[in-house]
Amino acid sequence: MPPKLFVVFYRPRYGNFLHWALHIEKGEEHHIIEVDGEHPQFKRNTFMENPKKSSTFLRQFFIAVLGEDDIERVKSAAQSVPVDNETVEWDCQDYVLEILDELQEDFVLDKDDEDYMDELENALTSAADIGYVAGAGSSAPLIDQEAVAPAGNLSNITNEFVDGERIASGMEDLGLGDR
Repeated sequence: MPPKLFVVFYRPRYGNFLHWALHIEKGEEHHIIEVDGEHPQFKRNTFMENPKKSSTFLRQFFIAVLGEDDIERVKSAAQSVPVDNETVEWDCQDYVLEILDELQEDFVLDKDDEDYMDELENALTSAADIGYVAGAGSSAPLIDQEAVAPAGNLSNITNEFVDGERIASGMEDLGLGDR
């Protein structure tokens, strides 16, 4: 069975936002790639565990089937993406999106592949549907559902609060404008 790449959503560990990680599944073998902590003390973290066995697991979304040699390329991309403890707004979501960008640049993932982009869009839309803000268990979008990137650099997407609403920005590079 070929390895598969997923984006995993967990209940918030710190603050009120979903925790994101990447999951590589190869049969019974499970690799989790994430950053843990909060600003300014994020740390890169990798471990082997089925995310579905975590008490904080919410959902995972299929992103792509990987080649056998792509497992190491995903791990290498995760090591090459810097942990940004300088930018206050940077978090685990940015880390995952930056790794996906790196995998696109390394041609592990193909932004011209409609199936991959559909799966990524489903994951990002679902993050908005099950996102947490302002209090444990309250549900509100973390990103504007229309701000799901159809292609291009995903790491430029940022979110901010305006009049109590979470607004995604940085979409202009994707031809979507700010939302």
